[in-house]
Amino acid sequence: MNNIFLKTRIKLTFLYIVILMVLLLIFSQILYFSISANIKNNVEGNFANKLQQDAFVSKQISDLQTTLLLTNAGIIVIIGGLSFFLAGKTLNPIKKTLNQQKQFLSDASHELRTPLSILQINMENVLKEKKYDSKDFKNTVSNLEEVQKMTSIVNGLLLLSRLETADYSTPSTNVNLNNLLKGIVMRFLPYAKKRKVLFESIAIPSKQITIKGNSELLSQAFGNVIKNAVDYNRREMGKVSVLLEEKSGFAIIKITDTGLGISKKHLPFVFNRFYKGEESRSEHKGSGLGLSIARDIIIKHKGEIYIEHSSSKGTAVSISLPLSKTS
Repeated sequence: MNNIFLKTRIKLTFLYIVILMVLLLIFSQILYFSISANIKNNVEGNFANKLQQDAFVSKQISDLQTTLLLTNAGIIVIIGGLSFFLAGKTLNPIKKTLNQQKQFLSDASHELRTPLSILQINMENVLKEKKYDSKDFKNTVSNLEEVQKMTSIVNGLLLLSRLETADYSTPSTNVNLNNLLKGIVMRFLPYAKKRKVLFESIAIPSKQITIKGNSELLSQAFGNVIKNAVDYNRREMGKVSVLLEEKSGFAIIKITDTGLGISKKHLPFVFNRFYKGEESRSEHKGSGLGLSIARDIIIKHKGEIYIEHSSSKGTAVSISLPLSKTS
């Protein structure tokens, strides 16, 4: 978030300076023509010949141009610094409000975890010990599912608030992406089979590709993208492909599906929290936090994640992460 505010502050400063430069240019031209005309009028008849008069006028006008240029440059530098300061002052209340909202979400998420955990454990125990009438079974199972969804949302919000904290850090080690991706795919095979989705291609090279990072967070990021590829796939015979390769000092992970696709107008918003674009995608009952979490985790690992535009041929999510120096 700090980077976003810095970029916005720089853009505002640049805008202020451009407006100032236009105004200074107009004012300078008016001043230049006015003083030039005054110089020419005042020197007429004061020199022995025309050449001396023209030389004097030319020298005076040249000095005037230099003075105006230096004056304008100084004004722009001073106003530029002042504009940067004022832009920060303008954004500070917004930044403070967002920080308060983030803190509230973090605190609320933290406080909700305990009662939700207790509810989930109690309902699981009821189901295990069969302490229910047959008519209450469906209600208990339904309630447990809702609690699990709420717990997932709460945990997601808590993780997002932590990832956005500048000083948040996690243990970092060399991560073998080959084994990590294989493990994630194996974990999702039963889930994909249940939804009649096939992992068509798993292109993971024999050469080990290693990056520096946190395997638990990376597993969650890749898992969120793969889960989306399964969830938003075709209802019958959908396919998912996973590719891992090394390219120009980066590990490239590409996850594609044959599902609904994402229209171009929705692409800028797909990484926003709780965002669901098309009505067809909105039918899925996910939390809308998966891609937000994946993006923040990838950014935390100094990588990039983007989605290629395709409204009819499924979705392709590409992730690039810098390779470990020992890779």
